[in-house]
Amino acid sequence: MNKILATASFILLASLSASPALAAVTHFRAELDASIIQPKTDPDHDQSTATAVADFVLTYDPGDPAATSLSYDIQFNGLDIAPSDGLNLLDDVTAIHIHDTSVCVNAAFCGDGFGGQIPGSTAGTRHVLNIFGAPRADDADVEVFADAERVIGRWDPSDANNLTPAPTQSIADPAILDLLFAGKLALMVHTNLVGSGEIGGFLVQVPEPRATSLALAAVGILIASQRNPRRMLDLTRAQK
Repeated sequence: MNKILATASFILLASLSASPALAAVTHFRAELDASIIQPKTDPDHDQSTATAVADFVLTYDPGDPAATSLSYDIQFNGLDIAPSDGLNLLDDVTAIHIHDTSVCVNAAFCGDGFGGQIPGSTAGTRHVLNIFGAPRADDADVEVFADAERVIGRWDPSDANNLTPAPTQSIADPAILDLLFAGKLALMVHTNLVGSGEIGGFLVQVPEPRATSLALAAVGILIASQRNPRRMLDLTRAQK
């Protein structure tokens, strides 16, 4: 029985302590609405009922950082991607960016008045990837499906640019991966209704199914052994 418990403990610890940064493929998701936009400097923030769901797949090889890529699939609900439907210009998307919310670059939005940053602020923070619209679309692989209110693409280091002011550049700094795993990156969507950002959502890592299953299985073994140690011993003997 001790051997089984040791194996279960090892599986549990390995699945929980494995570094996500070393995973070849890691999944993230962002669920967007108006609640994440902070501070709310525009009264129209509270009127927005738009939402979006974005799925991301990070492919990263520690031995070849240049091969890093972040694929994304954004599905909107209640917003129009160009061209406009001509019925309501206010819900037209004007820009989509991924922001680094740890760096305030526009104190008018995220400054606390004392040289610091308002906690939890998203508006006025640094860009790390310009996907769509102003100041420019840097992802060479971006595809817009206006009728389906959907945007897909794939960012890689070749999409970095220094053609716009520093706070609005798409960058390829490896430190972005640390921000990604730390939950500091947010997908922001700007519209004609709210130019500073109508909806947004943080990129949150999705647990890998295999690691989760292993952890749950290990926990199950541990619980079973505690509840009925004799049965576990009998099972061990039967397997020999």
